[in-house]
Order: sequence, then C-alpha cells, then structure tokens
Amino acid sequence: MQLKALVQIRQVDGLTRTTSLQLATVLHEAAMLALHKESTKTGMDFYFAEHSHGRNMVAMLQSHFPCRVKLSRTPGSGATLAQHTHLVELCPLQKFDLVVLPKDAAAKLNLPGILLVTMVNHQIHLVNPLTNDEGVVPAVMYWRSPFTPLRLEPEEFIVLDIEPIDNEYSWQEPRDVVQDVEIARAQDFGVNDKRYRVHSHLGKDLKISDKVYGFDLGRLNCGWKFGTYRIPKEEMPDVLIIGTTTY
Repeated sequence: MQLKALVQIRQVDGLTRTTSLQLATVLHEAAMLALHKESTKTGMDFYFAEHSHGRNMVAMLQSHFPCRVKLSRTPGSGATLAQHTHLVELCPLQKFDLVVLPKDAAAKLNLPGILLVTMVNHQIHLVNPLTNDEGVVPAVMYWRSPFTPLRLEPEEFIVLDIEPIDNEYSWQEPRDVVQDVEIARAQDFGVNDKRYRVHSHLGKDLKISDKVYGFDLGRLNCGWKFGTYRIPKEEMPDVLIIGTTTY
C-alpha cells in the first residue's frame, strides 16, 4: 500500500510534557488508521495511505492542543502519488506552569506579565494567582509570540492560617474570593520558624493544616527580567501557591 500522508508531531522538549498517554487518548481512532508509526527524539511520526486520514489526525490535534501546522507537498510522478507532510508543533505548556506573557499579549488580556496556567486544551487558560483574574490565550495569539514556562520546581508548604481579604464589594462567588494565607515550607518544620503571608486564588478550597504546593520566587536570582519583560521585585510575592496537587 502506498504512502500518501505523513503527520509529524513535534514539541520543543520532545513529548515529555504532553505525555504519551494524553496523545494516545486523543489520537486513538486516528492512529488506528496509520500504516506505521515511529518515535523520534522530539516527537512521533504517523504514516497513512490516505490524505484524509492525515488531515483527520491534524484536526483532532488542533481540537485538543494549541498547535502550529506546516503543510508540505512532495509531487509524485508516474505511478507514484503525491505525498503530503503535516508538521504539527504542540505548545509545550501544561497545567501549573508559571509563565511570563509578552508585553503585547499581557496588554490585550489586561493581565500582569506573570501568570499561572490552569488548563491547556485548544487554548491556554491563565489566572493571576494574586487576584484570581483570568484570561485565555487562543492558539493564534500564542504562536504569534510563543512563551515558555519558567523552569521552577514546586515545593510543599503547610497552611497555618487563612484570612479573607475585604471583599464587601466583590462580584466574585465566595469560593473564588482571594484569601490571605500564612504558610510555611514543609521541610522547615522543626528546623526554623520562617513563614510567608501570601494572597491565594484558591479561595475557600483551603483549610488550616492543608498541604499545598507553590513556587518559591524569593529564590530566583535573575534580576526579575524574563525575556523582554521586566517585573519589579517589589511587585512579586515570595511564594505563589499553585494548588493542592502538582504535576
């Protein structure tokens, strides 16, 4: 059977961030039609006998991930049919990533530069953890000025105290209201009494003694400049709580 379509799925960090399980779930039916598939250092290749099968796989990917697609055509001659190659680049972001938006994207969303990823489907969903303001970055906007996650490892903290922030005139639902939370690093218990007071977007999901995960921004030593975006250090919290679970 002759090859007519090749779908090459690629990601900057290979497919270590978009897991094989995620892809297998999304591509189950489309992959069954592949003549052959193989893994590469940065992704996977699928070979098809019909152009329509390749297009269907690309459409499936675009409906679940922010993708950038490049199509090339190799002309055929005689009994050899033309081959279509679809190069699909997947966005490398995932839930709980901390990102810094390019200035133009931050201005369009009316959000600060540094944000937390809450969900990735065909769009990127973001939240300001300090105010609970949300925004959505469509795939087209993302690929116009791509941004990558800050390379930070989440750390474990324990909730010591929770106080509601004055929200008498807030439009938010009670569970979405920002809280003032006192936390301590779990590994510091019995070693020192260092504590942090931070605002959290998790609202009333938190209780005293809960285990939470967060990024210790106080340990960063990069001049608070991320790409072309500079964030004054005084505007950054020591810790950003990202959730009660992690990756």
